[in-house]
Amino acid sequence: MIFFSILIVLAILQIWGSQQSMHKDGWLQPWLQCISDKITNPAISLALIVLLPLLAVALLDLLLADVLFGLLSLVFYVLVLLYSLGRGEFSEAIDHYLMSWRAGNFESAYQKATAIGDFHQSEAIDDPQTLHNTVRAALLYEGYQRWFAVVFWFLVLGPAGALAYRLCYLTGRINVHADGDQDEPLQQQALQVTHYLDWLPARLLAGAFALTGRFETTAQYLLAQGRDNKPLPELLDSCALAALHDDTKVFLSSEPEQAIEQGEREINAVQALLSRSVMCWLVAIALLQLIL
Repeated sequence: MIFFSILIVLAILQIWGSQQSMHKDGWLQPWLQCISDKITNPAISLALIVLLPLLAVALLDLLLADVLFGLLSLVFYVLVLLYSLGRGEFSEAIDHYLMSWRAGNFESAYQKATAIGDFHQSEAIDDPQTLHNTVRAALLYEGYQRWFAVVFWFLVLGPAGALAYRLCYLTGRINVHADGDQDEPLQQQALQVTHYLDWLPARLLAGAFALTGRFETTAQYLLAQGRDNKPLPELLDSCALAALHDDTKVFLSSEPEQAIEQGEREINAVQALLSRSVMCWLVAIALLQLIL
């Protein structure tokens, strides 16, 4: 059922897009504030924030298990997985960025890049090379967290696993209080837990980069650096570059027109690498289903 749920969700995404209508997070901020106002320990707060919704999901999963030969369970799995996927219009944000990049308007490209997931504005981004590198890393991490991480935990723990990852991710990034104030200890706790949840699926994705790109260089880098506690966007970025170029550092041309063309080509190549990795994961999941 899990494999069929993933296939159905992928079909929905291909036909109707990212399904933002499923991503109703209005309940989450009051829920975070309610828990954090009553419990000051961030670890206990996060546990309650995540585990109580998971109990509801687990109970529904149990109640629906034998209804209509499991058909309602399949629908439930699909709905939870859709909700747990990443927020925002990923492809649209990249298209807007590339439109400004192609025009050579790097200031506009910089502003458009803020819609790409974890891209952070920084005064250090003052040249096309740095902008391109930062956007490429943000694109890879966004592609990872919005699909690969969620699907991994969906495979391991079912709907509860997918929802747990998304709740931890969102808790680390949204304002806890309605007035915009943040609960930094709670957010840091959520970010730390998300970091732990990311460790294995991120390296499995890097392994997929090796299988769908230049295997030897990527595998060597992953074996050498994969055990380090380096930032995840940096690890994924280096592995993607190794898979695409046989090197973990690539520089744009000093000629503006060539640099623009090279940058666009590389962003498109990274998107294609992520797409090939999706197919690689699907094949691996199908094989696991046959074996198990």
